[in-house]
Amino acid sequence: TDTHPYGTLTVAQITGGILLGSPGTTASAYTLPTGASLDSAVSSAKVNSSFDFSVTNVDGSSTGVITMTAGTGWTIVGLATIAATAGTTGQFRCRKTGDGTWTLYRLA
Repeated sequence: TDTHPYGTLTVAQITGGILLGSPGTTASAYTLPTGASLDSAVSSAKVNSSFDFSVTNVDGSSTGVITMTAGTGWTIVGLATIAATAGTTGQFRCRKTGDGTWTLYRLA
């Protein structure tokens, strides 16, 4: 697990499976790493292979919404926000769609 306040996520954070988000009292954008960097780190990934991860908002501020944003090479399908309520979790699936391209799906 990793607690992250804001900014661009690393490949290690999303492939680690569980991310504890701590945006504090301001809304935060969590930008996915580039598709090319994910390809480099997960070189065995083939088109249509996937992995899941979750983001849990650990802050209870009513303004600390987390929004997943697309990095270069990404498409996002589904609700990309995690509510500003402590303990709210977003579950996501990353699916490789081509060389350097991935899609993030909201599962729950």
